[in-house]
This record gives sequence, structure tokens and C-alpha cells, in this order.
Amino acid sequence: MLSILVPGIRNYLWNDLYCNFEESLRDESFEIIFVGPNPPLDLEKKNVKYVCDYGNMIRCQQIALTQAEGEDIHWCSDDCIPLPDMMKEALKAYRGLANKEILMIKYTESDNPSPDMWTDEYYHMYGYPGTRASQIPRHFFGLNMGIAKRADLEYLGGWDARYKSCIGHFDLAVRAQFAGYKVIPFPEIVQHVAHTPGVTGDHGPMYYAQTQ
Repeated sequence: MLSILVPGIRNYLWNDLYCNFEESLRDESFEIIFVGPNPPLDLEKKNVKYVCDYGNMIRCQQIALTQAEGEDIHWCSDDCIPLPDMMKEALKAYRGLANKEILMIKYTESDNPSPDMWTDEYYHMYGYPGTRASQIPRHFFGLNMGIAKRADLEYLGGWDARYKSCIGHFDLAVRAQFAGYKVIPFPEIVQHVAHTPGVTGDHGPMYYAQTQ
């Protein structure tokens, strides 16, 4: 079974997220663990778990990992939309990987239409806070979204921030690659991230969830 970790700070796309995962995975068995301050709109589905927490996205993702029952883990943002059939294809590619390999998921963003997001180079560790240190190779891949074995994520410590990068996904990627794991980029775009504008930007809902 595939466990999908969703840090539920922004849940305005919850119905679309769930329905598109269902369509994109088709007959695959999956569960969604949704962690955040507000429950998703439909908790009647047997394959959805909800944990109430007012922490940031990385904390919510760490909590979701502790609740996962699947041996395979997919992590994503809470405003992502899986594209038709692409999660199924990505999962097929993941199952063909060797030991100590993690599948990196590519995505597009509403507020970043750059065609560079289709290229592998876009996902290298260029310019992120804390990742410019000399001991972190620039060719390392980031892991904003991916699929990995739960045992591997637990071994690596999940989304810790020991390099103080302020971006837990990239911190995980650094530790994974230093530990000898190989990050394999899936060649196609799998998900679309639907950022929405606001007076405080895309992180506005996160701010309000933690301060009010």
C-alpha cells in the first residue's frame, strides 16, 4: 500500500486532491494521512486519516509519517493536483528502483510557468538557504516531492533540519545523498501545485493557521 503524507495547512483543494489521487492511482491501494489545524471536508472515506496539529508543514509531515501503514511513502504539498495516470506511472517507475534509490517527483506551479521545471537541472540544489555550503554538492537533487520506502525515511530521520536549511525537504535530500542514496528523477511532470495569491502570499494560510 502507498501512504500519502499531506501537511494540511491549506486544505482548500482537498476534494480535488483526493479525487485526483484516486483517479491517478486507479486500482492501487493507498491511504492519505492529513495532518493540520483543520480537518479535510470529507472524513467518511476509510482510507483517510486526520491528525489535528498546529505546527508547520514539516512537523505535520513528520507526524504523518508516524501514522503511515504503507511500506511505500509519497510526500507532497497540500495544494497539489496529481495529473491523470501520472502517479500510477511514477509508482511503476519507483517499483523498478534498486535498493537505496528514491524517486523524485517533478511538478509545475501556477505562479511559476517556467519550462525549466521539466528539466532535471531545475531540481538541483542551487541557491537554497543552507545548501550553498562547500560540503553540499551542487549536483545533489532536492526532494520537495518523492516516493521512498518508509524504512528508508525512518532510517534517514525524515524531514529533520540539521543543516539549518529552513527547508526540510532539501535537508532530507542532503542527508540521503550523503548516506549513499541515489535520487532518481521521474522524467515527466506528475503533479501541479496550485499556489494562490494573497496579501501574505502563498504561505498566508499557514501563517493564519498558526497564529489565530
